[in-house]
Formats: sequence, structure tokens, C-alpha cells
Amino acid sequence: MILCSRFVFFGAEFVSDVCMGKRFVAIQIGARLSYAAPAVLEHAGMLEAFYTDMCGNVGLGGMIVKLCPKSLSRGAIKNLAGRMLPENLRLSPKTHSLAMPNFRHLWQQWLSRNDRNPEVGNILGDELGKEAVNRGIGQATHLFTCMGECMPLLEYAKQKGLTTFTEIFIVPSVHRICIDEIEQFLGLSMDQYREAPLYSNWLNRVLSLTDWAIAPSENVRQDLAENFNFPVDRCFVVPYAVDDSWFEVENRLTKGRILFVGSAELRKGIYYLGLAAEKLADRGYEFRVAGGVSDDVRQYASNQKLNFLGRIPRLEIKQEYAQADLFVLPSLAEGSASVVYEALASGLPVITTNSSGSVVRHGIDGFIIPERDPESIADRIVEIIENRDLRDRMAISAKARARDYTWDKYSERLLAAFQSV
Repeated sequence: MILCSRFVFFGAEFVSDVCMGKRFVAIQIGARLSYAAPAVLEHAGMLEAFYTDMCGNVGLGGMIVKLCPKSLSRGAIKNLAGRMLPENLRLSPKTHSLAMPNFRHLWQQWLSRNDRNPEVGNILGDELGKEAVNRGIGQATHLFTCMGECMPLLEYAKQKGLTTFTEIFIVPSVHRICIDEIEQFLGLSMDQYREAPLYSNWLNRVLSLTDWAIAPSENVRQDLAENFNFPVDRCFVVPYAVDDSWFEVENRLTKGRILFVGSAELRKGIYYLGLAAEKLADRGYEFRVAGGVSDDVRQYASNQKLNFLGRIPRLEIKQEYAQADLFVLPSLAEGSASVVYEALASGLPVITTNSSGSVVRHGIDGFIIPERDPESIADRIVEIIENRDLRDRMAISAKARARDYTWDKYSERLLAAFQSV
């Protein structure tokens, strides 16, 4: 095995077999999955060029992070410092961390600060895509992009005859799902979901330019096929991974402590968890919610049995996993929720939905429950907490299940998808 930053790559024999003359341009905004896909491509010898916006350890971004006093490292500077390229990308001349798209995006945001213009959110991707087109695609034969980010490069690559891969990292029907929820929970302010026609038109354009889709779960692949007419045989399912450090979490559980991790919002099914907590109020269980939360959610009548912890630093969140009895994520729309992988690796039984895109095996590592069903949430919570033998068996199975989703296995699955085309 070859260790490269957080990724463990397999030997050269498989890699050389994969390459087969393919040359990829990869582009992405931010440090999604810690730049996993371009890092895998670079290690396999398949990367022609990698374009991204500002990073914390190369170029102007690296200089800003290095020169900024730690006492001032908050907000945007802190976020920038968290964008660290793996060593093989940081040292590669194929990597281009471009600062100007960030500055243009910030300028447009400032100009539009009093104008709710839905196009403003696309400016960074458009500017980065244009910059990448200007710098060129070299001898590339393929393009890898995320959810249609940087549309100008996707359009250009298609014109030039490149084979295009697009990672669809969240279930495509997310806007429709959230609008349906607004109708169930009246009075909530969810303005960001009201441009659904704009989103739908944009996504249809992305898919029309996509030869092959990569989905993190079967749930995403099915939604692409059923609601967007994308051929199911042109979509690869490549589940995500969990960092090895999560396997070191030592479970020192508190019986009856239920953990939810993530933004406490409509899409995550937080209201159904609140209703389940109400049903179990007389049992003395503790429901802990770690993640950002709005006043609307915190003050909602049915959420009063939930203990909202707010945002917790990543270094401290492992303590929440360690002390929990079980993990619940009744999500309505995900790609494949990373918190579920973390919970499994921490040895927690998981109660979740198909919509979370999880890798949980029903009745083995936890339970898969119907969406929007607080009764089922409550029943399964009681079943696990009150049957300690079942809980312990599931905890052992959960940790073993997570071993199938390490970063070296993610690398194998992603390269296998590229190889098969």
C-alpha cells in the first residue's frame, strides 16, 4: 500500500491497468471529500490538470494562511486554512489553485447584497470554469466535475469531444422534497428552495452534458433515472468513505442517549425526530442534536424535547459519538450522509432512512425506517435501547461494516468506474 495524505492507495499493478491512455481534467470548488477524486486520479497517473479555487496550502491562499496571525484566523481565513490539498496534489505542477474567481465572486456578492439574485451563487463556478477554459485542457480525454460546478468548462469539454463524468453528490429531487416539507410545516421560512424551476432547468442542462454520472448511493441513481430520465446503466454507485481515526473512538456509552449530527434543518428530518422524542418523553431518554440550528427549528413546538448543542468543533464531536447509545438520522434527502459512516465506525447502531443514502444493513447494523415516520423512529429507538443484546450485536456489526468503506476502497471503486468506460 502507498500512503498519500489521508488516502491509502493500492499498488502500481492495478493503477497501470486502469490508466489505459485516459487523461482527466478535474475541477471542483472547495475541499469536497478533501479533494479525494483528483488525488486518486493523480496517483493513478491519469490527471492532466486539476483546477480549483483558493486553497490553504498553495498559491495565494497558502500565503494568506501562512502570514495571517492565528489570533485573526476566523471566518473566511479559518475556512481557507481548512482547505488543504493532499501532498500529491500540492506538489504537482498539474494543480492550479486560482484566486481571481474567489475575488470576483466576493465582489459580485457585495454588489448584490441587497438584491436576492439566485444567479449570484453560480458566479464562483462560472468564473472558475472560464478561467480553466482559458488555461486549457492539454491532452485530456475525460473531464471530472461535481454536480455541474464550473459549467463553462463542462460545456467546453463536451464541445471538444471529451468524455464527461459528473458526480451527483445529493439526491437530484432535493428541492421538490423540501418544498413538499414546507407544506407540511407551515410558517417556516425556506426561501432558498423557492427557485425550484431555475434549479431544475440548470440540472437538466448538467445532465445533458454528462456522459457518465457517479452517485454515492443507489438512492441517488434511482432518482436520476426515475425523475430525470438519466440512463441507469450510465450511472456508477461509488459510496463514500470514513477516515481511519473514527475506528479509534472508544464507546463509553450513556444508556438512552440518542445522537443526531448535522445541520438541524427540514431536509434532515429534524421535525420527525422531535415528534419521536415527544412520544418517548416518559422514558427518560436524552436526544442530543449536534450541528447548526436556526431559531425557527429550536423554538418549534414539537422540538422541545431535543437538546440542541449547536455547532461542535470536529475535534470534540468524537466525544459525542463515544458517549452515545445509538445514532439517528431520519433524513429526507442526501447523497450519502458522511455522519452515518462516522457513526458506524464509532460502533453505534444507526436508525436512518433510505433517503440518507446510507450503507446500513437493516436489522444488522441498525434499522432502515420509512421517511416521515416518527412512530417508526420511536419504536426502533426503544427496541435498541431496551434490548441490550441486540444493541451490542449491532454495535459490533456496525464497526465491521464501516471497514468496507475506507479511503483505499473508495479509491478502488472510483478507479474501477473510470476503467470500465
